[in-house]
Amino acid sequence: MALTLEDQRAVWRKVEQFFNSSDSGTGTQAAVEAFRALKKYLTTAGTSTQFQFVPYAAADIVTNLGYSPLDVACQVYGWYGKNSGGSGGTDSYITLHNAANNASVPFVTNLIQDDNDEFSSIFPKGLDFGTDLTISGATTQGGATESAAADACDGFVIVGAAA
Repeated sequence: MALTLEDQRAVWRKVEQFFNSSDSGTGTQAAVEAFRALKKYLTTAGTSTQFQFVPYAAADIVTNLGYSPLDVACQVYGWYGKNSGGSGGTDSYITLHNAANNASVPFVTNLIQDDNDEFSSIFPKGLDFGTDLTISGATTQGGATESAAADACDGFVIVGAAA
């Protein structure tokens, strides 16, 4: 899918809606504040004024070869994931790949270990994904065996145009 950029205000509204959604559960205050700080930085630092909010569900990212919502170069500014409950306690390595699928070397990885675990990754200057963006959940770091959806997470990525 191509990059569909929109005004920052629309993207930050989507972030707030995600954190307030009963489907995904609320983020901890630490996660909410991390994204508020990113918003403040990006809106005052003269960074690109357009971004895209890319949501994902656990069921999407544990499919064979991962979930590839963007097939173009982009910059990642923020990434969030939370397990909404039901995890069997099996580790799930949630990874962003700079490729069309998850057969490549992991680019950035976070870990979900149990019910309601969450993570936030902030890249205020943008992390360059020069190829594609693929999100996956695996049972081992860099592994090829997909996690069960109950062990993975729902979340979102905030992206902007490639530098």
